[in-house]
Amino acid sequence: SNMFRFVPSASMKVELLPGQEKWLSTPEKIAKQAQRPDVEAFAIYRGEELVGFALLRQLEDDTWFLWDYAIGKDCQNQGLGTAALEELIALFQREKGLKKMVTTYLWGNGPAKQLYEKVGFRQFQVWDEPGCHEVDLEYIPAPVGREEKGATL
Repeated sequence: SNMFRFVPSASMKVELLPGQEKWLSTPEKIAKQAQRPDVEAFAIYRGEELVGFALLRQLEDDTWFLWDYAIGKDCQNQGLGTAALEELIALFQREKGLKKMVTTYLWGNGPAKQLYEKVGFRQFQVWDEPGCHEVDLEYIPAPVGREEKGATL
């Protein structure tokens, strides 16, 4: 039973809390990225309510980079970010053959760290260089669908 709808979107429509814009790409950059053939961008709805935005880029056949991910200011701290990301990953497993998702967050972005760790992402690289203070994470979800069904035969 799906709680969310992922609707293709060329721009980020959710409003953030003051100061949160710095953690994301600029609206101009997002609009430009959304045009790329290797990118999928979605407005995330729960019922009729817009709750978030996700922009992903395909790196390899089975690997996607979560480039931008945001939950609107009125929907934060309710577990929606975690639930929507888990559902999005399952959707990409079923429809796009995703086997691995990678993402990155800037040092100091505590909410992102917490959310990704809750979903099951693991840190594999930390950058601490002038102009680059990032943590790279990867997540390899348990297989879904055919393989799971096959295992019960």
